Amino acid sequence: MGIYDALLTRLAEDRSSGSERLASEALAILKKAVLDKSLSNNDLSDLIYGLTTLIEANFPELVPLAHLSERLKALSDGDLRASLGCFVKESIEKIGNEISSLAILGANLIPQNSTVATISHSKTVLQMLSSAAALARNFHVIIGISEPGCEGRLMAKALAKSDIEVTLVPDAALGYAVERSDIVFVGADAVTADYFINKIGTLNMALAARHFNIPFYVLARLEKFTSSRRIPNSRSFADPTKLKPPKSVLINVKAPLFERVPLALVEGIVTESGIIKPENRRIDSAEVKDD
Repeated sequence: MGIYDALLTRLAEDRSSGSERLASEALAILKKAVLDKSLSNNDLSDLIYGLTTLIEANFPELVPLAHLSERLKALSDGDLRASLGCFVKESIEKIGNEISSLAILGANLIPQNSTVATISHSKTVLQMLSSAAALARNFHVIIGISEPGCEGRLMAKALAKSDIEVTLVPDAALGYAVERSDIVFVGADAVTADYFINKIGTLNMALAARHFNIPFYVLARLEKFTSSRRIPNSRSFADPTKLKPPKSVLINVKAPLFERVPLALVEGIVTESGIIKPENRRIDSAEVKDD
């Protein structure tokens, strides 16, 4: 099980990926284990326990991972390899199909000869922009680097590989990025009736978009919709040494990774089933109702 312990550790330490990428990484680990004939049912059960415990401890805000954990716990212990194999296959296909559907919807919102602003390294936003390029949309992308992890660099690199022109800016210039854009797209790790959760810096973009009257869209599968009661009060933080603070007992450092953004600042949420527009600063959907 040594190799799987190492894979779980790497997943737990990943502070640069969003919920979709982390869910894909978790499913890839499970797929590898299902195909590994040296693992017994007990080994697979231990791996599932380790993964679900890891998710609950390290990614409390990421709703797709929470849902993944709940479904894994509900799997039958009878023929665990078979049930886990079916679960992994169906989950990978479902995620792929849903992201593809909302990517096309989002791509069609991008005006021809326009500038798009975004932040961080969202798998969903990346696929949407790639879909727009495939539709022969001519556009330029401005990306906030997304400190402290600087995931925007990864996004810029991925878009450049797809022959999409990119400008990378520091998070201090997010207002600059939005002012010069025609539309803003961001991902989400959770969506409730009143707010969504995404990487730190997203709120500044949303406020700038409201100020400059630029449409601000969120890309999120319905899987990410949840009751606000299920969102923990605890927050995830990056290693504070990344900010290279001066050494002093009087200096404390906090590097939050995620923040809540009011839906009052959102033009629409692009899902696989269509675009949901907040009304009276909130959305009314079965997925977000309090239990």
